[in-house]
Amino acid sequence: MAAALTITIGMAADPVPVRGTSAAYAPSVDATVKGQAVRLNLTGVGLRTRFTFNVYAIASYVQDGAAVRTAEDLARADTVRLLHLVMQRTVEPGDFIGAFKAAIDKSHPADEFKAEFTQLATAVGSTAAAKGDHVTLLSLPGEGVRIQVAQSVDVTIKNPAFARALWEVYLGPKPLDEGLKKGMVSMLTR
Repeated sequence: MAAALTITIGMAADPVPVRGTSAAYAPSVDATVKGQAVRLNLTGVGLRTRFTFNVYAIASYVQDGAAVRTAEDLARADTVRLLHLVMQRTVEPGDFIGAFKAAIDKSHPADEFKAEFTQLATAVGSTAAAKGDHVTLLSLPGEGVRIQVAQSVDVTIKNPAFARALWEVYLGPKPLDEGLKKGMVSMLTR
């Protein structure tokens, strides 16, 4: 599977800022999936905080033309999707992966994705997500999710259910934060 991500900003389109940070996201990005260019449109942005500290800015993108109107549609969509995080503080690998696991465990049995988290932990190793790093999660229809952390981690987890579970962390019925969920779909056309 060849999937590359190239972020581009249209000349007439202004980046969408994330309040409380210097992060701003392009209204659309291009990804190359299986040799084909795919346009992804911004569905919204938000800021993940924990104990009053900014952890990361996040943007959600979905393939142009996808029939998604709600957060739940976006979480379940079998189309190219992208979550783009910009770290606002350094997070150690155990904490970063542990936070995703704890969030997924709110909606799934505790060991449902044990192999996937083991694969992710092995790929990440001792690499922290440092302040300023870009972390991307690219959901590939019917295949799984490609996770990149800065220039140091690039792993594809071949399980579409795991990709869906990651999107449910933000957009599912038991999200990390309702305000964050609303922000991440604030640009969807209803």
